[in-house]
Amino acid sequence: MREAIVTGVVSGVVTGIILAIIFWAWRCLIRWLTSEVFKVKIKKPPPEMLTNKFKFGVLYVQDEDETIRNTTHWFKKKRTGKLYVNIRHPRNLGFQYKCFVDNHSKCNFSQISTYLAGAGYTDISLGVGKPDRVWFIIPGNPTATDSRGNLNNYYYPV
Repeated sequence: MREAIVTGVVSGVVTGIILAIIFWAWRCLIRWLTSEVFKVKIKKPPPEMLTNKFKFGVLYVQDEDETIRNTTHWFKKKRTGKLYVNIRHPRNLGFQYKCFVDNHSKCNFSQISTYLAGAGYTDISLGVGKPDRVWFIIPGNPTATDSRGNLNNYYYPV
């Protein structure tokens, strides 16, 4: 009798684990099929900032339906010196994003602002939150204003 109970409990736990894994895999598959990837590129980063003292990233601000995301993605460096990051977002929805650079050097905001402006980046600002984070807009990409009045880059769905 005792062995039958133990066997039943073990099989119930194993079945529960298997069902949880199947449910998780199903959700991941649905999310994958209903989303697409957008590649954000920084074509000409300031050469003075291509050291390990500066870390470039992008904040995925919100979707077109005003769903707040606020997720950070870090740029990777290609062999050509260009920086890129892939952002997965819901298909058929545009989204807002804003690029930034984390400053781990002894440069102050005015030096970083000069470097970024010299490379053609606009709307350079020292943001709220992390004290050494400098925000900027990629020129040539569409822009939009979020609900808080911040100017962000915008991806229009195709």
